[in-house]
Amino acid sequence: MVTWNIDEPGGVIKLIKHLAIYSLVTELIGMICLCLSFIPKFGIGKGLFLSLFTSVSAFNNAGFALFKNNLIDYSSDPIVIITISILIIFGGIGHFVVIDFINCKKLSKLSLHSKLVLTTTSILIIIGAITFFLLEQFNTMQHMGLVEKIGNSFFQSVTTRTAGFNSIDIASINKSTALMLMLLMFIGGAPLSAAGGIK
Repeated sequence: MVTWNIDEPGGVIKLIKHLAIYSLVTELIGMICLCLSFIPKFGIGKGLFLSLFTSVSAFNNAGFALFKNNLIDYSSDPIVIITISILIIFGGIGHFVVIDFINCKKLSKLSLHSKLVLTTTSILIIIGAITFFLLEQFNTMQHMGLVEKIGNSFFQSVTTRTAGFNSIDIASINKSTALMLMLLMFIGGAPLSAAGGIK
């Protein structure tokens, strides 16, 4: 379990440094991954900028995209879909949980907070993805193959809770799907994270 003694001399500074390093490293890795898709399409300059902006936006659960159709044009791009999903999850569970997970040699040694966050996040993502797949496979995802449907169902389950990106046409989803997505938005992400919702 990770403990942060902010009452000790330099405790707050140490915490801020850890947060900054965690954020910068995660966003840099995300940027590098996104470059694999954006640079070939937009060139080095614009590709780097779009990769950086999208990585920061995803990690901070902001959901801002600089594309006209958000991420709909990248619904079949596994690099973009997977990278952004991971960034959103890492930002949504919070720095403390990730560091706790890395430092623990056994899952049983995780703090109660980390266990609750990881368990709840996993359950919500899985239930959300399965529900989205069942409700939208013959609607907004009817033109996709099975693997794409699964990938985009996972992506929408992840992003809906706190980020707000979309890889399908949200305006065309079923009413039952919209209700499910609103519930996920209300729940949001974990405490002490970049996510929104009631946490």
